[in-house]
Amino acid sequence: GIETVRPLIHPEDFDDYAEIVRNAISNHAPFACQHRITRPNGDVRTLLVRGAAVPGKDGSPARLIGTTHGIEVRLRNWYE
Repeated sequence: GIETVRPLIHPEDFDDYAEIVRNAISNHAPFACQHRITRPNGDVRTLLVRGAAVPGKDGSPARLIGTTHGIEVRLRNWYE
């Protein structure tokens, strides 16, 4: 479940991330969100995640698929 990624996501961003993903699962809708991760060396990176819940044979969500992109360079250029 969503809790398995908790250690990877920045603590200040996890609740928003979890809510977006849960809503996508409940509504069978795609999702997109931006969140930070804290790497083992302490570096913080910002990611853009896009995905969707894939239904199983019974119509209930079976898994999530999507892409994750590091967007630090884009953010740095935006703010410079």
